[in-house]
Amino acid sequence: MQPTPYAPSEDFSQDESNNVSGRSTVKTASLDAELGNISTTLTEILTNLAIIQRDDTRLMNDILQGHEFSGAAISYLASLIVGNNTVLVPRGAWVGGGTDYLISNLVEYGGNVYISLTVHTSAATSPDADSTNWRIFVTKGSDGGVPYRTGNANKVLTTDGVNDAWLFLTNKQINGITTDVSVAGVITVDLSTNFQHTLSLTENITSWVTSNRMAGRAVDIRVVSDASGPYTFPAAGAGFGADWKWMNGKPAQLAASKTAILSLRCYGALESDIVASIGTEL
Repeated sequence: MQPTPYAPSEDFSQDESNNVSGRSTVKTASLDAELGNISTTLTEILTNLAIIQRDDTRLMNDILQGHEFSGAAISYLASLIVGNNTVLVPRGAWVGGGTDYLISNLVEYGGNVYISLTVHTSAATSPDADSTNWRIFVTKGSDGGVPYRTGNANKVLTTDGVNDAWLFLTNKQINGITTDVSVAGVITVDLSTNFQHTLSLTENITSWVTSNRMAGRAVDIRVVSDASGPYTFPAAGAGFGADWKWMNGKPAQLAASKTAILSLRCYGALESDIVASIGTEL
């Protein structure tokens, strides 16, 4: 409730001159009513003031809700906030020709996101050509907002907070099988490829190592020996022979026409960070 406006209803200016008979003509009842009106107005003012003002003269908590501010005031406040605390207001696609924008408004145009630098009303000039009012905020990727997709099938987009990259999540990517090739008994398992690998043994293994090692990567390898086996595994040297950490012993060979599952878990960037275990068909 707003205070009742005070408007005088009596004029006492002629009472003294009209007092020719020697007695007062002041209408005391009317005067009391005037003073009562003043009292009512002042009481309501004080009541309303107590709603918005604390005893320490500051505004009451939760008084300001935002609708009290004009667009210019909001822009001014936004301009005072800098760095990571900037107030960003998404406005959707940029609209030219008469749309009001405030400082720190974000708009989309041509696949990019632009931030408003000024309080202005849009004209026909688009944000990409209007460096006075707009600055690019986010640049789209090579194909529509993300890093280039071509050649990255079955990979997952990851980021380190600065750079984006397509990678296989080796502990989840199981909808493909990488075939490892043995060249003169040397096998290299690429930990950046699919989670599941397969290898058909046709000769003795002289070296078995990994590449693209990184903490958190893992692979399972199905090892199949043909009928000409058994085939031996290296007893010493790099990779399979020495550097990996074995959980249940390192096998010496795989018998003919048998299958084994070799599991590798990587906990760092070195061959010695590989933890291995193997299970062999009976």
